[in-house]
Amino acid sequence: TKNFSLRASSRFPWVTVVVFAIAIALVFESLTVFFFYTYIDKESKQLGEQRIQLEASEQKNILLKQEIVLMNSSILALTRGLGTADQAMDKADKHLIQSALGSESQRSIFAGLQAQLDKLNQENQKLKLTKSVDSSVHIPAENKRWLTIGIPTVPRKNNLDYLAQTVNAITAQLPTRVDDPFYLKVYVVVLNNQPGAHPLFESVRASVEAGPFRAYFKFAEAHVQDRDDSTNPEGNANVPGSKVRRQTRAVVAMMRASAGLAGHFLFMEDDFLLCPHALRALAYVTAKAHAHQPAGFSGVRVSYGLCGIILPDEDVTTVANYLEQHQARRPPDHLLPEWIAGETQQARDYLKGRRNLGYRFNVLRHIGTTSTLREAHQVGFPGCYEELVSPVLFEAEAWNPHQPACLSTDLWPCDRPTGWPAAWPLFQVATKGAQFLAGGAQHLHMDLVSPHET
Repeated sequence: TKNFSLRASSRFPWVTVVVFAIAIALVFESLTVFFFYTYIDKESKQLGEQRIQLEASEQKNILLKQEIVLMNSSILALTRGLGTADQAMDKADKHLIQSALGSESQRSIFAGLQAQLDKLNQENQKLKLTKSVDSSVHIPAENKRWLTIGIPTVPRKNNLDYLAQTVNAITAQLPTRVDDPFYLKVYVVVLNNQPGAHPLFESVRASVEAGPFRAYFKFAEAHVQDRDDSTNPEGNANVPGSKVRRQTRAVVAMMRASAGLAGHFLFMEDDFLLCPHALRALAYVTAKAHAHQPAGFSGVRVSYGLCGIILPDEDVTTVANYLEQHQARRPPDHLLPEWIAGETQQARDYLKGRRNLGYRFNVLRHIGTTSTLREAHQVGFPGCYEELVSPVLFEAEAWNPHQPACLSTDLWPCDRPTGWPAAWPLFQVATKGAQFLAGGAQHLHMDLVSPHET
């Protein structure tokens, strides 16, 4: 039996077969694992690509809705222009009726003019019917951005390159990472109110639309009416002359092109720069303003002049109409503070108790020395994160360092609402500009650390 077993073992190598079978099993298992993970990796890549395509599609839909809103704003502006034409034709009609009382030859001439006027009036009414706005088209609240920055621009004397600097300062703070909290939360509307005469606008538009920030910008153009029937004198800084009134109409056009795009609207000009971290500061300010005034506010002052007032988006069109209505009474940089402070009965009736707020620190830096509103050179204004106080601002909109309660806060009015925390962290404050000393009404001035220093 022993001899037979030895002979059988030598004839059939069992150990080799077992080792070979184990090797084949291991190879098969390795190949299975390899193909499985290859398949998983391929599917993951496809899912990632589909997710990116879906996000891009959703963003295109949002931009398309915003374009529709802008188109509606343009149609609204056209409709208002037709209304103005109606008024002008009514006036002309009255003049024609009065003039028709003259001689026979005059009556014949004016009869022809009357016929032409009637024809224009009919064409005007037809345009109104064909250019009606689809009010059902709007951007859903969940797709609205946080902030629209509106910038009217005109060619400057000697081709001063303000606009490019202004736009570059904005793009420097706009993120391209999709996980950034500010990603596609800002919309910048740049409106050229002298189409065909502003080569710098064309250059900046071409540069932005070819770059990574094109989804943040809307470049628009509008022909702004040059003349009106106001008889205001020229050269009075507080009585709007023809140039100032035209500037008001340009601001109105910019506001109407910006309405409905975001939850908040910020006035800006083409010769102001965002201060470092200004978008973060503005997010802090708007959040704190809503906490301070849960029922809503009329506006928040964050800079000076015609620049640096934040409005709730739902008020933008109404405020634009207010500026247009009162353009001959006050300059636009006076009308805006007047509105948010509720200084007129018209404003108070609309605001229904909502009030204005003032941020302590300036978040926009003026680089221009030639104003679009006034001929005099502009100097001596606060720089980045310097305090915004009277007389740079009107008292009815400015943080007040003479109120002890204001020295420990950065939002005016400085009274604490019910439930307000005893301490609220101040944004961008290295040292406060004025420290109230206990035991007396003395104030110690301490210099602010430059925001450009590390």
